[in-house]
Amino acid sequence: MEIKVNVSEDEREAQLTVIKDKDDQEIPLVEDLKDALTKAGVTVGIVETQLTLICFDQKFNEEVVVAKCIEQKIGKDAEIKKVNAPKPSEKIQPVVTKDGKMDYFAPREGFVVFVRKGDTIIKKVPPCAGETGKTVLGKEIHGIKGKDIFIGQFSGKNTEVKDDSIIASIEGIVKFVDNRYVVEKDFKIATDVGLETGSIKIPRDSDVGIFIDGDIKVGYEVTCPNVKVKGCVEDAKIDAKNLQIAEGIVGTSDITINADIIRVGYINGPRKIYANFIKVSREISNGAVVAADIVQANIIQGSTVMAKEGIMVDNINGSNNIYVGIDYKVKDEFDKLSKEINIMENEISEMKDESYQVAKRMTKMKQLAKINPKHPHLIKEMIKIKKFKEKLDSSVAYYNDLKRQRSKCVEKMYLLEKNFLMVRSGFSTDTSSEKIVDPDTKLHICRHLMKIIEPKSGALFKADEGKINVFSKYDITEIKNIIENKINSL
Repeated sequence: MEIKVNVSEDEREAQLTVIKDKDDQEIPLVEDLKDALTKAGVTVGIVETQLTLICFDQKFNEEVVVAKCIEQKIGKDAEIKKVNAPKPSEKIQPVVTKDGKMDYFAPREGFVVFVRKGDTIIKKVPPCAGETGKTVLGKEIHGIKGKDIFIGQFSGKNTEVKDDSIIASIEGIVKFVDNRYVVEKDFKIATDVGLETGSIKIPRDSDVGIFIDGDIKVGYEVTCPNVKVKGCVEDAKIDAKNLQIAEGIVGTSDITINADIIRVGYINGPRKIYANFIKVSREISNGAVVAADIVQANIIQGSTVMAKEGIMVDNINGSNNIYVGIDYKVKDEFDKLSKEINIMENEISEMKDESYQVAKRMTKMKQLAKINPKHPHLIKEMIKIKKFKEKLDSSVAYYNDLKRQRSKCVEKMYLLEKNFLMVRSGFSTDTSSEKIVDPDTKLHICRHLMKIIEPKSGALFKADEGKINVFSKYDITEIKNIIENKINSL
């Protein structure tokens, strides 16, 4: 009997043959076969069931595979890691708060993705080598590397490949177009900014734009340098450089709208609007509060309009408060200080009333001190009196400081050399609602006040140190040039 071992050329398997004549009565044992494999150098992947099969089924004079290599494994394929990449629309979801509730107002991850120049959009995670294997002779078989990806195939407009990443070559908004990532300066929202989108927040110091086909709904927020809205802005917060609204601004909340330049169809309702320049093609009405360096409007009715430099308006109807030549930011600070001063005046007045009682107690304490300087009641009362005096002195000092701050506001609040109110048509009755509101407009121009209580034709109003001057004849081109220069400066 002869035991023959044959190892394949690639060493991935080994065959064993028991060569035996018919007359040979010797029966091989499994241990005999193992010894033969060991002598042949086969130490890995031995299939013992095959060895048993040869011995007990007497599979002689034929090759039997008795050992197989441990196959190497294929490693993980290369992957794309999204760093600043938009998500497919079906995967964009509202934010889930810590308590498990859905926040429909917060910006949604992956909807509008803003990047700076050089920011990574996607990054390739290289493929990995698989686990090593072993031949039947115990030699190592190198693992197979996973499939690679050519990341450049995903690089589109305004992007570039750097190392294993695609980065933005300009500042903008990332989009996925025709299986490529691109960076563009604008982003269009085909719906409202509302339940479907969440709020939109893009750094105001960037140079990109959002175009909204619908409205900006109640409670949502848009921060972006350039915003165009085809519909209305409801009780929503906006912070922009250039804001264009085809329809109007409506609502009743205290939520503010801030922009450098605002162009809008109308402003209706007690909204607070702040800008450097505001142009309203129709009317400012129904309790709106508008503040800007320059305001240009068709109609002002039933509202408060504050302009640091000037107002150009066709008609002022009904009851209004018009402020011109007054720095509204400084005035806001002035009003806050005045409110605080009034509170402090009341507090100090109450404390002074109380001080009479303190003075009486002080007289009694002096008398008690002469009798018993160490009386415990004397010590307690003196501590109380001392604390009261410190509080009064502190309140008076704070009150005087508030008054000094308010005086400084007055010094820089008025623009005597640069102010104008141009009313092109005149002051009229407000008939926009069921009620008829006769003219009752207060013109606050610098330090001066003029009341308009009856219909009046248009004029140019300008204030100097002494009074408000009214000019029935004026150069409209001069005013238009002032407005144009203001827009260009922004």
